[in-house]
Amino acid sequence: MIQVGRPVDGMQFIGREKEIQEIITYLKMGQSIVVIAPRRFGKTSLVLEVLRRMKKEKHYTGFIDVFEQIDLNQFSKSIIAEVLDNHGLKKSYQATKGSIIALIKNVKLKAVVDDFEILLGLEDPEVKAIDQIASAVDFIEEFGSQADKTITFAMDEYGDILKFDKATAIIKMMRAKIQQQKHTTYLFSGSYESVMDSLFVDSKSPFYRLARKIELRYLEFSDVKKYMIKMLKKYQVDYDVKLIEDTIDFLKAHPYYCQLALQQMFLYHTTKHKAPSFQDLLELIINSDRSYLEKIWEDISSNKEMAYVLKHLSTHSSGIYTMANKENINASRAIKKLEGKGILYKENEIYHFYDPVFQQWIADTIK
Repeated sequence: MIQVGRPVDGMQFIGREKEIQEIITYLKMGQSIVVIAPRRFGKTSLVLEVLRRMKKEKHYTGFIDVFEQIDLNQFSKSIIAEVLDNHGLKKSYQATKGSIIALIKNVKLKAVVDDFEILLGLEDPEVKAIDQIASAVDFIEEFGSQADKTITFAMDEYGDILKFDKATAIIKMMRAKIQQQKHTTYLFSGSYESVMDSLFVDSKSPFYRLARKIELRYLEFSDVKKYMIKMLKKYQVDYDVKLIEDTIDFLKAHPYYCQLALQQMFLYHTTKHKAPSFQDLLELIINSDRSYLEKIWEDISSNKEMAYVLKHLSTHSSGIYTMANKENINASRAIKKLEGKGILYKENEIYHFYDPVFQQWIADTIK
């Protein structure tokens, strides 16, 4: 299947071997990692692949998406469920709706869970939410310690924890516990716009120097080309090598858009029985993603300075400050905000869009 917008694995997972090996090496050394990248750069797929390989080597693992947690109670229970999954108890625990007392009534499971008295406190309605999280974090370490095994626990979109923790009390508590743990390493991940820098990179941030920062960039051109040709052959889709090369080049080997381009080539072949032209393919990609592009622009364009900067940079690589003086706007301030949101990056003294399709859409649409 040629899927878009979901974590990928197997033959749909492209490249990233260098990053994977670097992350695994650090994790085995006991060094926690934070993976930061713009939206749609394949962070979740990378994290899941790392966990798959660690599990294959008999390490304990766990994974939660912080974005999906509706409250702190679910957050703590999700952590526990993932840890228990290393003994095949996740479904049993979830079937009890997160009741440890109900879980240990099962004779077959009692011997496993009895060792962790710390969990029984979670049944007490008087226990505060932050203390439930503290117990869950302790449980990760105790579980690995009792088995004398290391456990890698991943928290995707970790920046979203601030929706529960505006005063950062939970974050500070987690840092205090994590830095004392000996059997657990953590794999955090998130987007620029999810304030990951403020949590992990800034010298005043709670997790400063606790986790090694890994930034994801575009895929390797050769990896994407090889993958696209392989998939088109598999599904017997007509293709043109130059079209593939031009498409990857235009898209900068962007993980999401290259997968979307492949999907659109498949759909075009199904209806037209031939390969599209480059312009046809670009229009298909933009039309397919139009709602997303419009929403991103809607969120940004309420700020006049950012809107002017993006409109200018969509068609010009220089002259930004000349334009800013003419329009009486603060370009430096706007650029800083756009970099923080993962929209722009600077390379060789030139500002670039992370998202090449968004750039093209602005150039074509915003007048």
